[in-house]
Amino acid sequence: MQPHLERLLRNSLFLFKACAGAARHAALPLALLTGACQSDAHNARLESEFIGRTTAAFFAEYGPPDQVIALEQDLKRDATDRVLDREDPKELVYYWSSGKRKSAKAPVPSADVCDLAILTSAGGEILVIEAQDKGGGIEAAKARCAAHIR
Repeated sequence: MQPHLERLLRNSLFLFKACAGAARHAALPLALLTGACQSDAHNARLESEFIGRTTAAFFAEYGPPDQVIALEQDLKRDATDRVLDREDPKELVYYWSSGKRKSAKAPVPSADVCDLAILTSAGGEILVIEAQDKGGGIEAAKARCAAHIR
């Protein structure tokens, strides 16, 4: 991953939630990255029975993720820059796509592909599932993903 994208993800979880799908394509130019992040992150969230369950349950049902990124929150520090909080604050983001689930003989049309970003706690509990769409049509992406994921 390009260093500037990694810093953006590490420094701002809100920005990550709004731009999670674009980060997967780190080679995209910055203009395309900005265009892919126009939708409201809250509107991208999917209601699913997997919220609160483990990622193992999701991936057993739907197959493995395409990519995993660890997000590290900033540790709490005092005025002398000494670390005050020593617990592991990591969260993981899994990227999953329905387009990779079909055989090469029957490629899935890109209009039918569901791309998801799944934010989890360090313990593996799913916190948020969001539909991802590079074209900015988040409502259509949510509808596609709702048809794939229960």
